Amino acid sequence: MQHNQALLLSLTLLLAACSSQPEQPPAPPSPPVQVEKPPVIEFPQATGAIPRHEPLSASGNRDYWVGKQKYQVWRDIKDYSEEGSASWLDQGLDGNKTANGDIMDSSQFSAAHRNLPLPSYVRVTNLDNGKETIVRVNDRGPFTPSRLIDLSHAAAHQLGMVDNGTARVRLDLITDTPDQQIERVADIPMTDTLAAQVPEPLIAAKPPVAPPAKPAVKAQTPVASTAATPATGSDKRMQVLASGSQQRAQSLAESLGKQYGVPHQIEAAGHVFRVLLGPIPAAKQAELLQQLRSSGFEQAFLLP
Repeated sequence: MQHNQALLLSLTLLLAACSSQPEQPPAPPSPPVQVEKPPVIEFPQATGAIPRHEPLSASGNRDYWVGKQKYQVWRDIKDYSEEGSASWLDQGLDGNKTANGDIMDSSQFSAAHRNLPLPSYVRVTNLDNGKETIVRVNDRGPFTPSRLIDLSHAAAHQLGMVDNGTARVRLDLITDTPDQQIERVADIPMTDTLAAQVPEPLIAAKPPVAPPAKPAVKAQTPVASTAATPATGSDKRMQVLASGSQQRAQSLAESLGKQYGVPHQIEAAGHVFRVLLGPIPAAKQAELLQQLRSSGFEQAFLLP
């Protein structure tokens, strides 16, 4: 009996001691995790569809048959890049319904693909001239094995392939993952301040050539005097666009230089890479500027 009383007394004292202990303060909250801003795909100065999140079409994403050929829809695809041939759809099809349920409109930047989910957004690059656009895939086709994608007339015009009817293209799927976000980048005019940040063009370091072995070298030699005396009306350079991608700018510069038979350059100011053509003789400046703007480079301009 005494043993039980002693045990109860010990337990009572222990509980009292525990209840008298001060409460421990709560642990400080963990500092927030700093998340680095994901990279973006810059798509400067281009017309095209504007990628946005859209639910998949209820009717346009079932596997389907065309004749005896079954086609599977890639419903969960996240990465897709493919090269092949593109064609464009006749404008007489306007008013028909697409597989997505939209009304066909050749003035919109849309496309047909056999397997991509509807709708999808795809960056299309013309491998023959470097031009790009973004299209919204909302229809099925083409069902000719030699064709990879059918483009609307607007998209074909942006890519400079209307006259030829077809073009070699590369398709890159744009998804809603962070590293596939699109950022439209406005063109930054070349100013004296920005020009001062750009190193001297490579052509300025070339020794004078006489007689010139390459026509391009001969055309490039007046650059220094042109920049120093912009009011003379002599040879000038032309900025076609400015891009955040050096690789894209270089590819486009080489393509345009070859297409129009003029020298080309890439100049960097910070993270912006400028596509420059020229020097261009005064007699050809207006014509070339009009040609470039008609080809989709509406922001092209002559440097002072």
